[in-house]
Amino acid sequence: MILQGAQNLVVPIKSNNTGNSKRKQLLKSSLSSPMIYNGVQFYWLTQEDVIRFLLNSIGLFSPIPTLSIDALDIISLEFLAVGYHFPVGAISRALVDQTSVAVVDDYGTLR
Repeated sequence: MILQGAQNLVVPIKSNNTGNSKRKQLLKSSLSSPMIYNGVQFYWLTQEDVIRFLLNSIGLFSPIPTLSIDALDIISLEFLAVGYHFPVGAISRALVDQTSVAVVDDYGTLR
């Protein structure tokens, strides 16, 4: 409904004593005070409330931002190194493998 232009959503909240305490904390911290009508609690959700919830829950949708580079295994410790005068073969292989090539001199120093 918000995507279709609604500015606020009025959501009834069923209160129970066995509810999740984390959920209660989230409701208290992110939303304004509830409105009571005929004994039922209602919260007014704004577009900002929905966006805030989605941004705070991004780790649930995709855990990639929470992982380290090592855990993602995106850096390889294997690399190609070629001598300064003979780079052609390794560079062709690097193009196929989509890797980098280190160019070193005769003493193994990176150039």
